[in-house]
Amino acid sequence: MYGGLKSLLRCIDTAFRTILDVVYPPMCASCHRRLTSSEQGVCVFCASKLVPYRSERWHAEERLWSVPAFRNLYSIYVYSKEQTIQEAIHAYKYHAYASFARMMARRAVLTLPLFEGGYDLIIVVPTTYQHILDRGYNQALIFAQYIAKALGEVEVSDQYILRDERAKSQTLLGRWGRQQNALGHFYCNPRKHVDLSKRHILVVDDVLTTGATLCAVLSLLEQSGAKHIDVLTATVAV
Repeated sequence: MYGGLKSLLRCIDTAFRTILDVVYPPMCASCHRRLTSSEQGVCVFCASKLVPYRSERWHAEERLWSVPAFRNLYSIYVYSKEQTIQEAIHAYKYHAYASFARMMARRAVLTLPLFEGGYDLIIVVPTTYQHILDRGYNQALIFAQYIAKALGEVEVSDQYILRDERAKSQTLLGRWGRQQNALGHFYCNPRKHVDLSKRHILVVDDVLTTGATLCAVLSLLEQSGAKHIDVLTATVAV
């Protein structure tokens, strides 16, 4: 009976998505052209302009080495001044282009060794409730949920680490400003204060810039007992 219910729900979900695609045709997150049935997130033309992240070239993991529990950085694309990736991330971050998040998650699972991590907990880098109210969602949480589903329904939470509502946005700050702004603006949720020493943790965020935010989050997880933490970001600023 349970299997039959799952099949029914899957059919309903497919039908609902089909109706949405007719009423609201999926558009490219970058150039906003209507996507074909074989395209997801971005059109073929824009996809060809996205640059895959390569650790041997950019070494962005060095930005997180200050936290002993940090082990591996995985990322999908390079975030640069090139307009295509900027437009796509902006659409995903501020205009709920979930299809781009789904496309990135699919690429991450297919091209990165995420299955080897044996993760049983995915922690999302927190944002403020005001940002969620303004945007209507947490973009990193959407990305993380797609990753968790692909890995086999791994627990996902944006509640282990919280962000002070008074914290300034990092967007317009330089490297030094980001580092200072991140200090003290994150804290462990007292309701989730548990021993993480036996958990296999993957921390997920949308963009790695200076690493200040991620280092603050990783340090708090380490203080809660985490001994081995991997990080997955959709993009890395270079």
